[in-house]
Amino acid sequence: MQNLGEHRSSVNFFPRSSTQAIDSHKFFNKRLSFKSDHKWKTCKDLQRTFGIDFVIKYYWVGLTNNQKHKLRYMDLEARLAIAWSDIEVLKQKVKEDDENYHDRIPMLLDYKKKYKEATEGGKDIEEMHLSSTTYENYSKELNVIYNEIYMKNSDYRKNVNNQLTELVDRIENIIYDFNDLIWISNSPVNELTTKFLLLRNKTVDIKNYFKLTKDLPSSKSNDEEKRRTMTRLATLVQKRFRGYQVRSKMTGLTDESFTDISKLDTQSKDNMQTIEGGNRYKKDDNEFLESYILNYHPDKNLEQIKYVGHHQYYLLDVPRTRDIYNIICELQTVKEFIKVSIDTNDQLPFKLLLLMFNMFILIGEYVWNTGVIQRELYDDDY
Repeated sequence: MQNLGEHRSSVNFFPRSSTQAIDSHKFFNKRLSFKSDHKWKTCKDLQRTFGIDFVIKYYWVGLTNNQKHKLRYMDLEARLAIAWSDIEVLKQKVKEDDENYHDRIPMLLDYKKKYKEATEGGKDIEEMHLSSTTYENYSKELNVIYNEIYMKNSDYRKNVNNQLTELVDRIENIIYDFNDLIWISNSPVNELTTKFLLLRNKTVDIKNYFKLTKDLPSSKSNDEEKRRTMTRLATLVQKRFRGYQVRSKMTGLTDESFTDISKLDTQSKDNMQTIEGGNRYKKDDNEFLESYILNYHPDKNLEQIKYVGHHQYYLLDVPRTRDIYNIICELQTVKEFIKVSIDTNDQLPFKLLLLMFNMFILIGEYVWNTGVIQRELYDDDY
């Protein structure tokens, strides 16, 4: 065993190589996968409604300075273009991986099947162009592929910084930031937000996400109670250790029961078991999830977010990418509705001028019919 001086002298004070830095960066990315900057919006936030005051303000800005609306439309166009580009890249990558697995795995399985039939039937393996070495290599490759598929399918349930999850978060921010323009353009905003909320829950698994980030009320309460319980245990251990030191000095005997943790504090052990049970805050969790998951029901949520795998090498990112692609396509269509609405505002000054002319004509006709003509009739009578 190295002493302290030897350990210090063996420390390398030179900068790490680039490969070491990259490996360290990947390691910390995995370690901090439960950390996330995503702030999911509630169902109420995404399904906002607007009143007459917003309508008046919107058209007043469109009349006096429609460039503000056009600047917002330019921002929407840019953010949607970036999201579209990202989903195209991810869709192509997932498609290539899926096709590669579909081409490679059946070939490996077929080779293993032929090799097994040949060995069990007593046939000459070399004449059938089979070999044990190739069989072992193919078996290893097959296990590696299965492991890759498992890691990819479970990534979004274990890593809150999953690429598709981040893309869903960006789409949500687009819908939230431009919800007023979607509403004023007479687009089906309620149907759009409802579909997105269902899609968000399915592609992200919001309940599992909040478990990873420990945002559920039960997670926060459990962490606090565990901290208090461990503090009580530490205090008890410290007190017993002090008593153990005093007794050992006075009597010279050792207290073997001190090392038996099961005898320390049965009440604290019971508290820990109660905390691990985790049913005390179930009601609070359900109320919390109801604000983020549309029509949330604890018993039906698992079926709503489940992606059905057609075979054992089915990539779940395929349907996830397709769902996200569909919602972006719908937003592209809604964007055209917004463009028409904003472009129409450029005609507001002309429409206002036309309205004023019509008002003047109406007032002139009223004055003519009620004033001038009535006076002429009155003069004719007298």
